[in-house]
Amino acid sequence: MILLCLEETPKRFNELKKAIDGISQKVLTENLRSLERDGLILRKVISSRPIKVEYSSTHLSKELLGILNGLKDWTEDSMKLILKHNENYDRALIKEQIRKSA
Repeated sequence: MILLCLEETPKRFNELKKAIDGISQKVLTENLRSLERDGLILRKVISSRPIKVEYSSTHLSKELLGILNGLKDWTEDSMKLILKHNENYDRALIKEQIRKSA
């Protein structure tokens, strides 16, 4: 979610907190630190009064989002076929259970 929020434009901490419904300050802070450590986001301190901190995506995170968006597209394109396979599997399983119990 954080990477998606930062995909287009940099954001400050409170903007991220508002955009990610239900996330606590502690969890957001931990995730931002982890993403920064991994090189997936940049943390920029802006000298002003009060001091501002801004987070932005990196080339690495944009590359990752491209892969994840490809997976999302594949999933959406394949969902009907996947559900059809699930139905066929479940139907065959039920038939097998009925046959065994008879």
